[in-house]
Amino acid sequence: MASMRVTLVRSKKQNMYNRAYVNPESLELYREIRQNQRARCGAVGSEHGCALINDILAVQLHADGALRQNEIALNERQFKSAKTWKGCVVSVAKFELPNNIEMEALYVELQMPSGTPNRINARNLEEHLKKRFSGQIMHVGQEVQFRYNGVTGIYIVNRVIMGGNEDVSNGSIRGMLTGKTKIFFDPLTENPKLWFLEEYFEEI
Repeated sequence: MASMRVTLVRSKKQNMYNRAYVNPESLELYREIRQNQRARCGAVGSEHGCALINDILAVQLHADGALRQNEIALNERQFKSAKTWKGCVVSVAKFELPNNIEMEALYVELQMPSGTPNRINARNLEEHLKKRFSGQIMHVGQEVQFRYNGVTGIYIVNRVIMGGNEDVSNGSIRGMLTGKTKIFFDPLTENPKLWFLEEYFEEI
């Protein structure tokens, strides 16, 4: 485990992938040392590692040569999920991937800016999110920022269903999003008329 000072990601592109960034030398400490073909987060031969920030937020770590060895760059949504802020010092531990970590289903609440088109194809959005965040670890209560059709949105993880249809609403339990995970969009509470999900899915 190491202590690192938090800074903000440097580019808009980095801001949209829900990744954390560290110095290339620091990244080597967080790569997976055992072969794990199913797990993309820190798998042998991959370009990234996997870490746990403040014993709360599991993230993919990628290299950014502009960072100092004791720095970790996050976006503002990750600040909130890890209960930290720019300039704070956080604990960064190597995250060992447990067996059976893949999620069967992920339930999220969408938050989109005003002025966004009021109709969206749920299946297209589901595939977009899986392509963008596949291999990442998530927990209940986590906020994730994304870009879709030129609009920046946020989704909040409400609950996950793990293997064996285990329904998890405990934020301490983490699951990995994969290409096989089904994503369900819970109704918005603040403005339910803002989004109309064109397609719905049968629940597990």
